[in-house]
Amino acid sequence: MGTSRTKRFKGNILKYKLIIRNEAELEIIEASIYYETQQVGLGKRFLAHLQTYLDRIQTYPEHFSTLRFFVVRASLPSE
Repeated sequence: MGTSRTKRFKGNILKYKLIIRNEAELEIIEASIYYETQQVGLGKRFLAHLQTYLDRIQTYPEHFSTLRFFVVRASLPSE
């Protein structure tokens, strides 16, 4: 995952553009399917939680570990 220098406005909040690599996107889909097979609705909850976290990364990238200039890595916290 990475953020670019480009900032976008959403309402009054300035957000960075979030780029999710294809490999990460595939892992997200696989995880969602897996969780859904474990419990109905769990995959949807996972995706909703992930979206909240991605929004946080876009808005506050400085709160997360920096791998390279303007590239941020974050681990999803467990509930």
